[in-house]
This record gives sequence, structure tokens and C-alpha cells, in this order.
Amino acid sequence: MIYKLFLYWLEYKKNNFSKAIAISENRLSFKKSWQENAAYRLGLYITIANLAEKDYTWQGLFARSVSLATCGKHQEATEIAFEMLKWHSKRKDYYKLPVALAPFLPELALKLIEDREVPTSLRAALLQKNGRDRECYYLLSQAFNKGEYRLNPELYLYKSNAEVCDNRTRLEYFNAFLVSRGLSQVSLKNPEVSVSPVNLCSSANLPPISGSSLVTILMTSHQNGRYIGKAIASVLSQTWRNIELILIDDASCDDTLEVIADWCRK
Repeated sequence: MIYKLFLYWLEYKKNNFSKAIAISENRLSFKKSWQENAAYRLGLYITIANLAEKDYTWQGLFARSVSLATCGKHQEATEIAFEMLKWHSKRKDYYKLPVALAPFLPELALKLIEDREVPTSLRAALLQKNGRDRECYYLLSQAFNKGEYRLNPELYLYKSNAEVCDNRTRLEYFNAFLVSRGLSQVSLKNPEVSVSPVNLCSSANLPPISGSSLVTILMTSHQNGRYIGKAIASVLSQTWRNIELILIDDASCDDTLEVIADWCRK
């Protein structure tokens, strides 16, 4: 038994969650918080959401709340989140809960950080997610006045979304973030079109890089005829030249296959 526990701990620490669960004797019941967390890390949300027994540890409640939210059981997820607020609110990593819940329950995520000290970027993101743009803009203005962007350049990106500005100003914010990360700046392919991933290109003339390592890129598609060409062009324009692109289409009935075929003939 001790040997199995040691093997479980070893695989868990190496992030081999499937092996860890397989080693566990109670792998079908997930009665332990570490088992439940391993299942959560593997994306077994339905399994966790349907568990009858509740684990009141941080790991157990975290996995249960987010899994319920993922499965659309929002009321139950909310109740467990507030239980966590009651029992585990002093944890330094408490902010991870609203981050995980934000895609499914943005209002709840914002409520969970009320009157709490969290990164400005997290509060700004949740305010934007909830459509509270004016509050977000005021928050970011204060942060910039304090110089917080020097330590957290990501604030440039939030400010570009929160502020009503023209393409030039929005691009300046975006480039300020890229420069802070040591990356080359970008420019608009078409200055008359708004800033978007498909309308950006590198401002620098970056030389191609040849190497022995083959990089395989897997691209899936479904009804994406409008954008698939731009996605393919983006991959093929990378500076690393030794690449292969594998495209998998999920039975599209638009012109996706025709666009892919045209690229294959080039």
C-alpha cells in the first residue's frame, strides 16, 4: 500500500495524472482530494460533477466547483464557490478560483474578488467580461498613473480594449506590450481595417531560420472557409522554415476544402 502511494505521489508530481489515477486503488470513487484534482487536471469534468461525496479540501472543492460550472450546473458551482470563500479565503492562491470560473460564470468570478487584493489585470479582465467598461477604464487609468504597467505590461492590452481609440493608438498599446517582451513590433496590413489577428504583420524584416528539427503543426477546421486561408498563410510565413502543416477538416460543407486544396496546389 505504501509503495503504491509512493508511486502515485511520484507520478502526480510529474504531472502524469492518468498514471496516478491508474495506480490509485479508489480510482472509480475519487474519495481523496488528490485523486479528484488529478481527474480535474485530465478534464474529467462530468465524472467529478457527478460525484456523490463532497471533499471539503481546497483541491476537492476547486475541482468540484469548476467542473460543475463547465457542465452547466451553475447553481451548484456557485454554492460550492461560496463554501470555498468561507473556508479557504485566506489562501494566497485563492485568485485561481475566479480565474477558472470566469469563462463560465463571469458575474460570480467578479463577485468572488470583491474587497479582495488581486492583480489589477485580473480585476480589469473580469470587469470587461461583465461589460463594466467604464469601471475598467477608470481602474486602468489609476494603474497607469501609478506606473503599474512597468511591472505588468499586460495592462497595455487591457487598456487597448477598454479605451475608445483609433487604430493608431490601439496599435501603440499593442506594440508597447510586444516591446516589453522583447518582441518585434507589428503593423496593419490594411490601415483602413480595425486591429485584429488577421490584419497584423511584423514591422521587422525577419530572416528565415533553418534548422534540423522538424516542427509539426496540427490545424483543425470546421466551416472555416472564410478564415482558413489566412490561418494557413500565417503558419507558412513563420521564420522557422522546417515545418509541416497537417490539416484536419471536420466535414465542412462550405468552401473550406476548396481553399485547402488551392493551398496544396501552390
